[in-house]
Amino acid sequence: ALNKRQIQPVILGGDDYKIIYTALITPFDQNGEIDFKALKRLLDHFKNEGQNHFVVCGTTAESPTLTPYEKEALLDFIYHHDPHAHLILGISSNCTQEAIKQVQTFENKPIEL
Repeated sequence: ALNKRQIQPVILGGDDYKIIYTALITPFDQNGEIDFKALKRLLDHFKNEGQNHFVVCGTTAESPTLTPYEKEALLDFIYHHDPHAHLILGISSNCTQEAIKQVQTFENKPIEL
């Protein structure tokens, strides 16, 4: 069952408009695997600019084509790189049951869904 306390919609208003969430792309290597070296370079760049709020696995990051394992690997990598990162995770599927499974997979992570 979904825990409503953990999964809350992101409602922006007031001071929230001072925060910008950057849509983070998912870089891939020539073999179609996630390119974590390139991702680290992106994260380093954003960190140097003072940005640590990201939308991960949004439509710029191929959310419907990444496996749950790949999504979890992305989240783990980003949190390892910056434990204070603020993330919104894109959940996408053409199948409602698959989308529910994805939510259940990530509902205990410190992210917004």
